[in-house]
Amino acid sequence: MTEAELEALIMAKKSNEDARFILGKLMLEGTSDKVARNDNKGLNWLKECTKKGHLDAIEYKTYWDIRFDKTPKLDKITQNLEKVIEANKSTRALNTLAELSHATGSGAINHENPEMRAQAETKAKEAAKFYLMSSEQGCVVGTHWIGVFYYEGFGVTQNLDKAIEFLKKAAAGGNGQSLYQLYLIFSGVKAESKKDIPTAYNYLMEAIKVGVTYFEEAIKFFKENYDALAPVYVNSKGLPFEVKEENKKDILNMHEAMIGELKVSFSAALGKDRLYHRPCGFINDQQIWMVGVHIQ
Repeated sequence: MTEAELEALIMAKKSNEDARFILGKLMLEGTSDKVARNDNKGLNWLKECTKKGHLDAIEYKTYWDIRFDKTPKLDKITQNLEKVIEANKSTRALNTLAELSHATGSGAINHENPEMRAQAETKAKEAAKFYLMSSEQGCVVGTHWIGVFYYEGFGVTQNLDKAIEFLKKAAAGGNGQSLYQLYLIFSGVKAESKKDIPTAYNYLMEAIKVGVTYFEEAIKFFKENYDALAPVYVNSKGLPFEVKEENKKDILNMHEAMIGELKVSFSAALGKDRLYHRPCGFINDQQIWMVGVHIQ
């Protein structure tokens, strides 16, 4: 529908909050060829909806405030997210509230002031609770982060077995960062008992193949664990020679060349990915998987 048609629908039925919400959303996003982008008008339509308790408008406007408001009112944002969660247990609202609690908790978890530290610990527990609720509804993001929390012992008692369980589930859902976290676990960073170099390497390579950009780390890890990984690499590639000292330089060079090819493929895919040009917020080097960039 065009802007004029939506406005006519609103005027014909003044209680039609769905039409107001759709029109405001289209104006803010500017993705429709029938509704021109207009941030001021779009926000005004959304504000009218939120005043009348339109839940979708409240949730959408809250995310807009988080992204674009120069002075976001965190108390109001929190209240709105809690309202949405109470109504429909939105996983996005749960994840956002968890992220806010995570940021607050991690900033003061080791504070020298006992009161500040206690508040941070409470926030950490809240973050874990919200991510777990999100995970229980099948959300990959919530599942990933509760796995990370069990790995780090943030907001929950550290439990690597539970971390592996959640991270494997998130990885199966396409989350490359979960694959990278599994690599960290099996590389023995946190516990020697979980150390399994070939398994760690396989997780790292799978993470790279779905857009996690630790190319240099893969080269470094292979070099540092050459004795354990060279046979794995040679066998997987069907290379026509044995792993011997005189072949070490060639194997290292071939492995580095393979990583280089993956890097080039990634860059080519990134350049074509339309979602990357319209990111859903800020994006950093290790969050590219979130916007669907894959190199194969």
